[in-house]
Amino acid sequence: MTGRPRKHMLEAGPGERESLEHIRSNPDVHPRKRLGAAILLYALDGLTTAKIAEKAGMSQSFVAGLIRQAPLLGLKETVEAMPLCRHPLKIAGAAAAWVCELAKKSPADLGLNRLYAWSMESLAGYIRSHCEEAGYPELSRIAKSTVWHLLRQDGQDTGQNSV
Repeated sequence: MTGRPRKHMLEAGPGERESLEHIRSNPDVHPRKRLGAAILLYALDGLTTAKIAEKAGMSQSFVAGLIRQAPLLGLKETVEAMPLCRHPLKIAGAAAAWVCELAKKSPADLGLNRLYAWSMESLAGYIRSHCEEAGYPELSRIAKSTVWHLLRQDGQDTGQNSV
């Protein structure tokens, strides 16, 4: 095992591991809660916070906070208390491609003559305003940080002031 060990190992009471397994494998449960159950199961297996964060695709601070909260609330209750995000966990496929193609265009090409170049805020605003007509209503609440991550994954230059 690599990484710093946790001060206290997480332990499961009778039936708690089975409850987490059920949450993790149930397709009717929100994906964020399934992810929370998976994180706690990894912790029960003794994985380090760093390894869990890597496997779950979450930050170490999020993972550590969830694990710290579990003994206080209970394992299943910790997962049930997790907030649901307001936007999709992953933006992929055609929606992501649309965002990346927009970023490659000049704002002037889209009728925004007042803008010389995109900023993350202006691009996110344009996406929110035009996603419905483009057929991607799931992008109606996209944040500029999400736009930045999509462009970074696409290999586009993501300078701080403009795209």
